[in-house]
Amino acid sequence: MAALLQRVAKDSRARDAAGKPTTFYTVHLVLLVIALAIAVAAVVAGILLLV
Repeated sequence: MAALLQRVAKDSRARDAAGKPTTFYTVHLVLLVIALAIAVAAVVAGILLLV
């Protein structure tokens, strides 16, 4: 997942002329955070179902 964020950060659409993050960067960051949250929830649910 870190590789995805690195590729997005290197993309020319990730920053504007002033160097500020664009919507492209923000959307991909939010998608990554959501994916990680779902993965953590799945692991926790799996552990709880085994106990």
